[in-house]
Amino acid sequence: MRHKYATTALIIGKVPVGEASAMIPMLSPDLGYLWARAQSIRMSQSKLTHALQLLCVSDVSLVEGKQCFKITGALLVKKYTDTVLEKNKRQAVYNAVQLFFSLVHEASPDSEWYELFVRFLDAVSLEEGECSTIEYAMALALLHKTGHLASLPVPLLEVFTIPMYDYIKKNHHQVVRSINHGIQAAKL
Repeated sequence: MRHKYATTALIIGKVPVGEASAMIPMLSPDLGYLWARAQSIRMSQSKLTHALQLLCVSDVSLVEGKQCFKITGALLVKKYTDTVLEKNKRQAVYNAVQLFFSLVHEASPDSEWYELFVRFLDAVSLEEGECSTIEYAMALALLHKTGHLASLPVPLLEVFTIPMYDYIKKNHHQVVRSINHGIQAAKL
């Protein structure tokens, strides 16, 4: 008997598979970073389509398959796409997701990924700081968490705070150098 999971997940992408299915990369507070197959999601009558859109937080039901998880159900909880409509916000989110995919090559049980991305999306949505400053904070956090940046001036889950934004603004050139150095260390 295959194990079933019920968890909250942030959808960070969608890769078409076959005629109607897709592989969905997601971040979960319980399971970390994982990929799951959504059968027939690309068909017009699919009940999963709405809850498995990019940048949505959904309650998902998963079954562990032979090669990957399979999504058996999903219920939309929160949709970030409505709050990041402006071009600079969309670009910041796109850049963060692409950097994540470049740095993290396989599934990881680390649940901190979910919290980091939700805090990032909340910060971008609420514009708690300038969008570029929030994007720099996320790049620093991603590089630090993947071991390509030695230290942060604040704890990891406090990168989206006013003290961090002030630090980035005050030390802008040093921050950009650190990000570039981390990217080079990751061989991207």
